[in-house]
Amino acid sequence: MKYFPYLLGSCLWLTGVAHAQASFRFGPRVGIVRSSVRTTDPYVAARTGVEAGVVGALQWGHFAFQPGVLYTQRGFARRDMPLGAGAGTRITSTRLDYLSIPLQVAYSQHTNGRGFQLFAGPYLGVLLGGRNKITYGNGQETGRVVITNTHTVDIGSASYLLPDYNAYARRLDLGGQVGVGYQLGSALVQLSYSLGLRDANPTELYTIGGLTYDSDKDTYRNRSFQASLSYLIGPRG
Repeated sequence: MKYFPYLLGSCLWLTGVAHAQASFRFGPRVGIVRSSVRTTDPYVAARTGVEAGVVGALQWGHFAFQPGVLYTQRGFARRDMPLGAGAGTRITSTRLDYLSIPLQVAYSQHTNGRGFQLFAGPYLGVLLGGRNKITYGNGQETGRVVITNTHTVDIGSASYLLPDYNAYARRLDLGGQVGVGYQLGSALVQLSYSLGLRDANPTELYTIGGLTYDSDKDTYRNRSFQASLSYLIGPRG
């Protein structure tokens, strides 16, 4: 016990040194997102969206913790030839609007965070909504993104379904991202790749004559490339 005061003093001294060496900066971010989904669906293609929000950088030597709160547009496009539509191609563009929270750890070329950097970390996405746009050869229809874990279609006794221009997606998305960046002064440019680990496509159920059947649905996992520019405000090294 006689060493406890020295141990406590050393811990407090190290905490003070770490606090003195660490610096925190934050600022706005804007970017472009090229997104699609990882799936076996052969008709899926990519679409372009935007992201904007606020990011921070807690720098400690070569390492930094970079959290953020971003509005991110993800989603996908789909090009197929529907039955009964003649020779026309149906193009569907589904935009998924997320509140995205990335939690990155970065390693920078210099101890002040400047220069080249590598980063990686998880992200959490909360679906806010979105838009579903379907374009035919003779017109266009627009629906919305419905947030749900289960989508039920009541076929009844009809031989065909009434058109539904909405898209259906789960609320929570969870994944990881990796990337590279370069910081010059207050400007931080980053290129990253994100891959969702959770299926964004809800369970699909069909009701026919009072009986419910579980369909063999495609699995959609978000994936996207991001290019962003941040302006960090705070103490400079």
